[in-house]
Amino acid sequence: CINNGKINIAANSYNSGWLYIGGIAGIYWQHVSAGAGGFFNCINNGDVQVDINTNGKVSAIGGIVGAAGKVYPNPGSNKICYLTIENCINNGDISYRCDTKNDQFYLGGIAGYQSGKSQSLTNNGAITFSAASASTGNKFIGGIAGLFTNEVDDCHNTGNVTVENYEFTNNLFYVGGLFACWSGYDDTTRSYVVSNSTNSGAVSVMYTTEKNTYTAFGGLVGYIANKSTINSSHYCGKLTFTDCKNSGEIYVDRQGAAQARAQVGGVLGYIEKGNTLVR
Repeated sequence: CINNGKINIAANSYNSGWLYIGGIAGIYWQHVSAGAGGFFNCINNGDVQVDINTNGKVSAIGGIVGAAGKVYPNPGSNKICYLTIENCINNGDISYRCDTKNDQFYLGGIAGYQSGKSQSLTNNGAITFSAASASTGNKFIGGIAGLFTNEVDDCHNTGNVTVENYEFTNNLFYVGGLFACWSGYDDTTRSYVVSNSTNSGAVSVMYTTEKNTYTAFGGLVGYIANKSTINSSHYCGKLTFTDCKNSGEIYVDRQGAAQARAQVGGVLGYIEKGNTLVR
């Protein structure tokens, strides 16, 4: 399937539930059985532009799909999502501007949130976020996906990832050339591999904070967890990161409180113990 049309979402207020927006589909809901479907050989050429007051809600926005797979599964369920995104390309620019005090969102060139496997994906579109007012709520912004919870092979981002003059007041703020955040399922017996993937797009973050916030910015991944992002009391399986490369420039301009922490890396912003980097 191919989309060539521009998607433009503009609203003064959005007051209920999640907001899912994608070049091909807004959401592809969970599949927890082997042989489940997904997105194969899809191309999005249309820009995705969102300018909205989400009124404290949650958004997932991507070039192919907004959210794919198990979105917020029950903690401890340990069910594996078999949904796959494979051989898909996004060429459209993705921009998200919000005016809200407490929004949470996932923003990515392929998917905002992806919990299935990713194979042979390319994003060529620019990813841009800006906010009209100071905001709390978690922010995950990546060239391929905002939040990812499974295995990756042969995925590439060439688009610039930009956060413009954002005033951040609380919670989590992660940005990466491939993924903002990687976190496995609530299952310590599983292991995962991210392999043969690259970023050549610039990662540029300009923000202000007055609190001791949690931020991480990386050329490939902002933050790699060893606990589930769904329930921080559950440890997840370990990740091996192999044969991946960043050649994009990293630029971070932080203003505000001296005690506010910022983790920045050419490959990874922050990696929890137990995970492994190879070559």
